[in-house]
Amino acid sequence: MIKIMDRYIARESLTGMFTWVGAVTIVMLVGILFELADFFVNKKVPLLITLEILLLYIPAQMVLTFPISYLLASELHLGRLGRESEMVAIEACGVSLKRILFPYLIVSILVSIGSY
Repeated sequence: MIKIMDRYIARESLTGMFTWVGAVTIVMLVGILFELADFFVNKKVPLLITLEILLLYIPAQMVLTFPISYLLASELHLGRLGRESEMVAIEACGVSLKRILFPYLIVSILVSIGSY
């Protein structure tokens, strides 16, 4: 049975993950743009074609960014739980640390399967 705590942790970590996916993807696309900048300038490739080429790189970059993004999001979410004393409150209710980390494990497995 999925508990309210599990849904809360999964929702918060996934929200952070999608934010990080956007940020990390943009950083990776800028890196690709710098790698290909010499080619684009020398061949005088129009801007629309350059943007289209970058858009075609997005699916390949998403495979790399999903695991990284979930790692960053889960670390930041755990830090926020500790900083705002939510972790202490959950543990005071008798929930073990293993039980708190269980939703992170399940979501990370699903993200890994999804990015494969």
